[in-house]
Amino acid sequence: MVTSFCGVELQLGFENRVEVEKDGSEIKSIISLLHTNDQLSAEVSYQISQHGSRQIRLTEFLADPPPIYDHLNKNGRMPVTVVDDGKTHIALLRALRKGGREWPTLNQVYEEELDGLLGISTRDWLSSMDITLSTWSSLNPAAKRYKDSLAVSVPSEKTLNLVGPWALTRVVALMKRLGERNLDAL
Repeated sequence: MVTSFCGVELQLGFENRVEVEKDGSEIKSIISLLHTNDQLSAEVSYQISQHGSRQIRLTEFLADPPPIYDHLNKNGRMPVTVVDDGKTHIALLRALRKGGREWPTLNQVYEEELDGLLGISTRDWLSSMDITLSTWSSLNPAAKRYKDSLAVSVPSEKTLNLVGPWALTRVVALMKRLGERNLDAL
């Protein structure tokens, strides 16, 4: 499946891979291809460890990335939690933006900011992919931190659709410089 939004094109489920870690454990990865109109070309993987933990992360740049994406492979990981006896997968939404460091880090994001990045209703966009937007505590009763932060849930058979919100909160947030002031506008 190919989906496009905000100058990003995602080819979901391009390839399946199995990697062996140093400790001998296996990680199954479902690879998606990501391309942007500003020349980012990368592999994004939905990884499932042998022990059941899951995450979405940039696996590899397929070409030298534009400088704004330099740290994407180091700090753009999105953990995925399985709930409802495996029927639902949830993820906390955090966006890459300039914070207390010289490079972008994951920070809380608000629905209005996501709407601004997309140019349309984030809720409607996510709904079109069978993803529900809510708070972390409403989706994850075991939440101890980030309770009021935005999060997403998706039926387990559509879990790969979470690559869309990953790309929005990582790639599009960097592309559109979420949270940075435009000096020309001052």
